[in-house]
Amino acid sequence: MQEYTYKNGVQTCEDTVTSAPSVPVFRQDLEAPLAVGSHVVFSGTPADDVQREVNGQLHVNFSNWQARFLLTCRGGHAPSVRRSPRLYPCRVTFNIGAGDDVAVHVDARLPQRCVVRNTRRRGAWGPQETAAFRPFPFASGRPFVVEALVGENDTLWAVDGLHYCEYAHRNPSPLAAAPGSGAAAAPLWLELIGARDVSIDVRRGEEYPKLAPPWPEVPSRRDLEAPASRDEPSWPPNARALLPQGVPPEHQLVVKGRLRALLHSFRVELTTGCQEWPRPDVALHFELRAYFESYRPRQLVVLNSRSDGAWGEERRQRSAAMIPSTNVNYILIVTIA
Repeated sequence: MQEYTYKNGVQTCEDTVTSAPSVPVFRQDLEAPLAVGSHVVFSGTPADDVQREVNGQLHVNFSNWQARFLLTCRGGHAPSVRRSPRLYPCRVTFNIGAGDDVAVHVDARLPQRCVVRNTRRRGAWGPQETAAFRPFPFASGRPFVVEALVGENDTLWAVDGLHYCEYAHRNPSPLAAAPGSGAAAAPLWLELIGARDVSIDVRRGEEYPKLAPPWPEVPSRRDLEAPASRDEPSWPPNARALLPQGVPPEHQLVVKGRLRALLHSFRVELTTGCQEWPRPDVALHFELRAYFESYRPRQLVVLNSRSDGAWGEERRQRSAAMIPSTNVNYILIVTIA
């Protein structure tokens, strides 16, 4: 699985998110607590026109917006700074709160092109998380639909129908007010900051991502060297596809790709569904873990399967000798019992 990380250049400045009244804030109190399977849908557009006028002067909220400054020097006069009239939206923030705390804080920062996740408890922020499964999905002026699925141990986040990241529950958890959680009930609320045309919908989820596009089918070729047909899809990183008839007898599943320059890991799975939740059964889990004891001449390959949410016993072997930044072919021979 390809993983994107945007750790460099990320500032620890969550406390400035709600510091200025000019930032649009949409908050919704929850009448019923969140539970496992709760599905929250945020929609809106990153606001690009937030400004306010005080005593005839234009003031820009710099906690949520970035303005361009120009340095000018005329003759022997001291340099002067003037602001360009164009405003740049800096962040869109999604919060799941529990009482006075923030159980899940998801902050999309447009200048750094990263999405930061965190939790605030008793006024103190924890360590940030920034790794994601896809490139940065937000853009100024472009509408978005963000899905959040509350699981037993984590919260899953999708943008425009594609899974983006997951965030393990901390203290407090978004399930803090759920019956039987073992903790004192805390009123929950949802918040979306820095967007316009906002809507928030909460319901029971049956599948996540609910807004996922139709998945393509794995094409069939005569042999390994046969050229691709015109109707074959263009495969993005972290691709998913359907095998409506499974792997036919006397056929092989071939995966082609190019390894990353900084090879960490990747996996190929045959599952009973393309959704992220409920977790599908995994008939075959093939994972190359190049990060584990990377000094050794061959990389670790792990084989496993998952049924009813439980993983079996791993089979490990050091049989891969992958070279970063090279093209590879993986041939998975699937035997139907």
